[in-house]
Amino acid sequence: MRRAFFYLVFIFLSFLHAHSLSAQNAETALQKGMQAFNTRDYVTAVKYLYPEAQKGHTVAQELLSQFYAFGNGVPQDWEESAFWATIKKNSGSKDFDLSAYMAETKEKYKQQASDGDPAAMFRLGQIYFEGRGVAADPIAALNWFQKAADAGHGFAQFQLGKIYFEGRGVPKDLEKAYHFMEAAAQNGVTLAKHTQADFLLSGVIGKQNPHQAMILYLDAADDGYALSQCVWAMLNAKEADTREKRIEVMKWMYLSARLVDKPLAEKMVNVVTNTVVNNSDKSEISEAQQRARAFVRR
Repeated sequence: MRRAFFYLVFIFLSFLHAHSLSAQNAETALQKGMQAFNTRDYVTAVKYLYPEAQKGHTVAQELLSQFYAFGNGVPQDWEESAFWATIKKNSGSKDFDLSAYMAETKEKYKQQASDGDPAAMFRLGQIYFEGRGVAADPIAALNWFQKAADAGHGFAQFQLGKIYFEGRGVPKDLEKAYHFMEAAAQNGVTLAKHTQADFLLSGVIGKQNPHQAMILYLDAADDGYALSQCVWAMLNAKEADTREKRIEVMKWMYLSARLVDKPLAEKMVNVVTNTVVNNSDKSEISEAQQRARAFVRR
């Protein structure tokens, strides 16, 4: 039964990974991004706001600039911060030549990359991966991501893992995907911790380790990632047989319920309510709510 439950959750997570935010309208994405930002879940905020910034939404562009400046949900990178600040500042200006600026930015990054800067290599990978001012080129993107990953850039390692997981421009390769996710997780990339946990929970490549998966989910949850908080709460709800465990499960439920996709949120709330909330006293529920508020304020 427990194995079937693990597999069901993995199916949910695979669905979430496989579907982009383009299916949602801009207002919903912006609302979720701002909600995540207000609760300091920067990983989720970036997930929702980055596509809106690319579409030209100035609020998303301004926030993305701040995220890069402080390393919130993205690698700290003053060059990328300045890039998004410039795009936002000149939005709608008839005197601003976006194509020229993009070309100039690409050349600057190339020079920095040739000097051995892993962050610049990663930026170039993003440019070619997204088609930012150039035709999208998965092969060129892969080349720059690989160079950055070889130099120890955690987000490049994560991006490579994602590329091999999805088979974008390369044959799908779960072994390589896991290898790069593991490296990125060890470099502290929150999304990589969560994805490595997915692999270990499902055993999809023959490395099933539910205990280590729980550690990684909890680590990512403590980073503020709502999806990890949600999954940890669901997977631990049925075994919450102590006061402390019940409080922690409810805390993560309260923190994540408004930020994850609605079907998964409803499933989590249903599981946690039936197995934990209904079996907790008022003091436990109050303590869980207090811890959730303290987590947001930290």
